[in-house]
Amino acid sequence: MFTSPHLRTIPTIFSSEDRARLKSAVMLRPHQVTILYENLLSRYGDFPYLLVRLAQLRAAMGSPVLSAALFSKAYEALDKIGVHDAELDYYMTTFVPDTFSKYEKLFESSLKVQYHQSWKQTEEHNFPRQIHAPPSGYEQVKEEWSSLVKDNSEFLAKYLRHVAVETNIIEDTFLLTTECLHNIIRDGVSPAIIVTEYDSETHDRDIIKSILNDTLEAYEAMLLLARTPVNLTRRTICHIHSLLMKTCQFHNFDGRYVPPGRTRTETMQTVIVGSSRPIQCCPYAKVDDELDAICRISEDGNGRLSRIMASIPLIQAGYPPIAISMIRRPMYYQAINEVKIP
Repeated sequence: MFTSPHLRTIPTIFSSEDRARLKSAVMLRPHQVTILYENLLSRYGDFPYLLVRLAQLRAAMGSPVLSAALFSKAYEALDKIGVHDAELDYYMTTFVPDTFSKYEKLFESSLKVQYHQSWKQTEEHNFPRQIHAPPSGYEQVKEEWSSLVKDNSEFLAKYLRHVAVETNIIEDTFLLTTECLHNIIRDGVSPAIIVTEYDSETHDRDIIKSILNDTLEAYEAMLLLARTPVNLTRRTICHIHSLLMKTCQFHNFDGRYVPPGRTRTETMQTVIVGSSRPIQCCPYAKVDDELDAICRISEDGNGRLSRIMASIPLIQAGYPPIAISMIRRPMYYQAINEVKIP
C-alpha cells in the first residue's frame, strides 16, 4: 500500500465531481476505470496519484510494459521533489526491471525458433520492376464508382457502412445476420436493430454500434488523408489505429487491454503467427522503423488497419476502398499467403 500523501490522497485541484468519481471507482469494471483515469490524466496532467493507479490497472489487464513506464513516470515526478514511497520503490526495484527482463528474454527465445518464413526488412525485398497489367474490367469499375459517388454523398455513406461492417466481420470482431447488415447499410448505425449470429464474439448491441462508429471514424480520417496528399507518418498511422480501436481496446471486455495507437515497440510484444509452420513477424524493436511498410504494428487491429491504409492509393486513383466480404475470406487469406516476394 502506498504511504506518501501524493499517492494516497486525491489531489485538491480535482473538482468535487471528479473526486466523487474517483471515490466510487471501486464500483466500476476495469475498462470503465481505465477510461476514467485516462480522462483525468488528459485534463489534469500527470499526477502521480493517477499514474500509479493506471499502472496497476495496466499490469492487471496484461500490459506490464506500459505499466512499468507509468510507474517510472510517477517515480521520476516524485523524485524531483524529494518524495519517496516504499511501495513505489518496490515496483521500481522489482516489478519494472523484472518486466523488461522478461520481455527481452521472450524476444531472445523467439530468435531460436525454426521459422517456416523468417522476417526481413522491407528494403531487402526484391520488389518487381514491372507493374503487371490490371485485371480485366478495371476501367468499368472505376467509371461505375465515379458515377455512383459523384454528387452523391448518401451512396458513399452507405458504402462506408458496408465496408465498416465487413472489415469487422472478416476478423470475427462480431457476426451479424444478413438482414441486420442490410439494415445498417440502408438506414445507418444508430437506428439499426442489432441482431447477431449465435456464434458472434459479442452480442452486446451497444458495443457493436460503438465499434462500427469507431470504424467509420477511422475511414473518414483515411478519406481525408487520401484527399490531402501528405506523407504517412507514424503519428498518422497510430492515430487511425487509435480511432479504430477506441472500443476494441478492451478486447471484448474480458479484462485484457490492447493499447490503441501504440506500437509493439512500446509494448515490447513479440509476435509469431502459426504453430506448425511459424511465421516470424517484425521484431518489436524494428516496428517503428518499418511502420511505413504497415507491418504488424500492434497487438490487435492490424488487419483492419491494413485494409484502411491500403485503400488510400485506390481512392487516389479513383477506385473504392477495399471491401472483403465474409464469403471471400478464404480467398483473401490465400492471397495474403501467396503475396510473398522472394
